Amino acid sequence: MMPPLPSVKRWRGLPASLGVNVTRNKHTAVEYDGKMYVFGGHDLEENSFLGDLLCYDVEKKTWIDLNVKGRGPCPRRAHSAEVIDGRMVVFGGFQGDCCQADTYSLDLSTIEWSKLEGKGPCARGGHSSSKNGEKLYIFGGWDTNLTYHSDVWQASFDFEKKQIRWSEIEPKTPNAKSAPHGRVGHRSVIHDQKMIVHGGYGGEQYWNDTIVFDLATREWSEKSNPENKELPSARTYHSMVASDAGKIAIVGGSDEDGMRTDVWILDTKTWKWTNLDCDGIGRFAHTCVASGSGAELIIFGGTNVPETGTDTYSLVIEDWRPDVSLYHSLLRTFATSASLSRIPYLPMHVAGDLSRYMASIDLPPVTPSSITPYPVVSTTPSRPRVDSCVEVSVSTPVVL
Repeated sequence: MMPPLPSVKRWRGLPASLGVNVTRNKHTAVEYDGKMYVFGGHDLEENSFLGDLLCYDVEKKTWIDLNVKGRGPCPRRAHSAEVIDGRMVVFGGFQGDCCQADTYSLDLSTIEWSKLEGKGPCARGGHSSSKNGEKLYIFGGWDTNLTYHSDVWQASFDFEKKQIRWSEIEPKTPNAKSAPHGRVGHRSVIHDQKMIVHGGYGGEQYWNDTIVFDLATREWSEKSNPENKELPSARTYHSMVASDAGKIAIVGGSDEDGMRTDVWILDTKTWKWTNLDCDGIGRFAHTCVASGSGAELIIFGGTNVPETGTDTYSLVIEDWRPDVSLYHSLLRTFATSASLSRIPYLPMHVAGDLSRYMASIDLPPVTPSSITPYPVVSTTPSRPRVDSCVEVSVSTPVVL
């Protein structure tokens, strides 16, 4: 009998690069075409704001030098970034007491920055961003006047004309019960036409709620499951990523008691939370992306009091991917193969994962006649292929 696929692994340190020697937190990171792109952040050691662009090859586990063209955003932290139509779109953020409301795009095929014109949300940082197809959604955040926002904005793009069109989405039935609290440092993703928001800080308390904004009905609701015996604690500046299978992972964060080291999985079909029993990597204001195969979480940077890091870690969650049944079938069928090249139309990331898994386990002797045939199915997970600052007067110094 084939052993089960590995479940939760330990965090694994990934190779570092001498070229990445600037510590940072409150930066952004996105994954595109097998690479992780990191922009900006705050260097706590030098107390400076960063405007650099880094690139990490997820498959080769190495940092790549980029020839960046065009004039990009000014240095900032607590901004947002999403990949839309092959471009990394950056919005908002802070540079000291300077609050941003600008939008830039980075063409990930040419590595060239462009500024996008179009009036949108007020200057803010610490908001969340998420995408639905080729549209961008912004929720919440705060400004240097300590106003905590709870508005939702949608953006569409004309990259050829370097234009962005913003529109605020008003809730259909706003009321005190369903309307979310204004917050900062929360996280959001979009799945099945619903923007799922978790956590954040609202000035008086940290939140551990899971609230959902239905993009079709424009209604807010709070999601829970009576079977949840425990929930993630309230937190802010954690990371949150989604898989194609409708599962969401949150990692780390902080609250009034300090850093969180836990990893939780939310199943959006049942709204049930599961606490993954894995070794902790305590930090907040870091970034986390999912690899192209969806099974590997990669975190970078962030603050691990009293330090801010440049380190990169990986956590593999085999049963988080959408095609895990295919993996089991292929493993049983081709367990004796020295090569997977005979499997027709096998997606590249599946072949790579299977090869690594088969090399990591001891298989019992098997003859071809003892192998139960399984149909081979061709499947590829669906994965669709942002200089000036806005000055805001501040009556008292604020640490953002």
